[in-house]
Amino acid sequence: MKSLTAHIAFLERELGRADTELETAPLRAVLYMAALVDARRNSLIKVFAQQLVAATKPKTLALVACMRKPLTMLNVMVRTETGD
Repeated sequence: MKSLTAHIAFLERELGRADTELETAPLRAVLYMAALVDARRNSLIKVFAQQLVAATKPKTLALVACMRKPLTMLNVMVRTETGD
């Protein structure tokens, strides 16, 4: 099973289309807003973001990593069929 992030990256690379043509822009906007909230409120994501910034990573990179983290967690939950 392909992950959602791999699917989006595949579409952008292989089809060579702009982000808005693939209609992934709304998905990215939702993930961005969720990452902003998670980086402040969700203890797991907050610690993850703080570790990245402490490791001298740019804040924008940490935010993008926070966008991917919940997707990775969801992919694992789907793959292992757990709801925890």
